[in-house]
Amino acid sequence: MAFLDGTHATLMHSNWLPGLYPGMYYEFAAMTHQLPGYGSVGADVIYLTTGETDVVNERGDFLGRYTTFDVQVAGGYGYRVLPNLGVGVAAKFVYSFLVPDWVWKVMPELGISAGGTGITWGLDAGALYKPFDFLNVGLAFSNAGPNISYTSSGESDPLPRMLRLGVAYFPVKNDVVSVAVVPEIS
Repeated sequence: MAFLDGTHATLMHSNWLPGLYPGMYYEFAAMTHQLPGYGSVGADVIYLTTGETDVVNERGDFLGRYTTFDVQVAGGYGYRVLPNLGVGVAAKFVYSFLVPDWVWKVMPELGISAGGTGITWGLDAGALYKPFDFLNVGLAFSNAGPNISYTSSGESDPLPRMLRLGVAYFPVKNDVVSVAVVPEIS
């Protein structure tokens, strides 16, 4: 965001892995706005669903159906520290809905009495260095924050914390065509 000028918005819809699970899709919406002399601010929303899940007991009886989903809402800030160096930070809120409570009630044989939803938050930080017009180098750390817990036992799982180093080399870059070679180490 540190290198963006003006206001930008993007929307995306993707039927995600339709051959694996029908009804699975991914939505993304984001907006950034430059604050001249102060950097840029932005926000995004991500929605992912695996579609409908049938609840069937051990005898094969259909007990109902529900839809799983994950939602992430994030806000960020980017600032150009030097003409060729930008830094940014973002905070995100994550809500994950895997199983509704009514499933535990109609299927006591599972031995679970509650759980199935998780809430957490995370922080991201990164830097982008552009030493030449044809070369960008980026470093980012994602998902610093508490684990997410779904079960009543309190067991939790960490968000996928990740450190990434990436390079973008542009052997061809003009107003019509841009070709990039983008290796990344995660």
